Amino acid sequence: MVARSQSFRCGVPLGWTIGRPGGLPPERSPKNQRHLLDRLMDISGRPLHVDVDGNGFDDPWVAQSRLEGRPLLTQELAEQAVTYFTLAEYNAFDYMPNWVQPLVGAPTERAAKLQNPDTRKGMKADCEAIRQAHRPEAMRTDWNNVIVTRVVREKNEKFEGLTVSQIAHLQNKDGLDAFLELALDEDLLTEFSHPVDAGGTAEHVTFPYGHVSNSDGGAHVRFLVASTWPVDFLTKWVRDREIVTLEAAHHKMSALPAWLGGLQNRGTLRVGTWADMMIYNLAELGLLYDRPILANDFPGGERRLIQKPTGMRYILVNGTVTFKDNICTQELPGKLLRSYDTLNYH
Repeated sequence: MVARSQSFRCGVPLGWTIGRPGGLPPERSPKNQRHLLDRLMDISGRPLHVDVDGNGFDDPWVAQSRLEGRPLLTQELAEQAVTYFTLAEYNAFDYMPNWVQPLVGAPTERAAKLQNPDTRKGMKADCEAIRQAHRPEAMRTDWNNVIVTRVVREKNEKFEGLTVSQIAHLQNKDGLDAFLELALDEDLLTEFSHPVDAGGTAEHVTFPYGHVSNSDGGAHVRFLVASTWPVDFLTKWVRDREIVTLEAAHHKMSALPAWLGGLQNRGTLRVGTWADMMIYNLAELGLLYDRPILANDFPGGERRLIQKPTGMRYILVNGTVTFKDNICTQELPGKLLRSYDTLNYH
């Protein structure tokens, strides 16, 4: 993405790469995309952060690209993200073509489409297709993973806490039918949860060329909280399992992304650099709520899911305390980093 924050050293090679004969691949495929990314790194000399949609530590392209000297780093997860949703508004099954239109429109429109036998036939076919293809998203429609977290009718309270697979067994139904019919019985307001990804392992968080992080930052906030991974990384992998040292974790969480983005004087604590700090008690670090809660703090009173940490003492931006024990101080010392004057590409 060309942006104002890019220097000539990054922006020009991008145009040069895609503008040369054979620059843009003739068709979208992992092989063509990765060839383009290799060329971008070769010409710009800049590091690349990429989500390989799998395991970076055993990906052949990652290994080969690193062997050829390219500064390639892969996104690696530290936790398993979980989404909470109702079919009245959820549309994040759109990676399956036959699920797109049924989950578009007002709840009444959705309900009418979800009762159509032909629609369900296509939805079931999509579930089977991604399962057969071993797609990572298949876990989201593995009915052993989909849990009923809240019902709205008293007669359905017996289903709270059960998986859709368990309900399907009790009712002698197909998993998709059990899922949809419970939701339809409650005007699509039944709340479900399912894992978004497989989560991190020791191999992910210790991969030398891995950048422990999460994507879609700030997205899907009505359905999940994807910002808790630093707490999980520090508690699970550093404190409890002692798989990663505290120093290595801080490097992966702070210095490494600053280097990746070319940010000057940020990411490390040194005399003369910007004092962006999080001061916490590792022994007390954790999550305040058992599961994310709703907050109506977006413009217009719109809602989102939030989570808060325990053990967080202070958050400082540019040397000014912005949070103390989860309480905002109303100080706003930060500023947008717009210009390439704030970046270092040398």
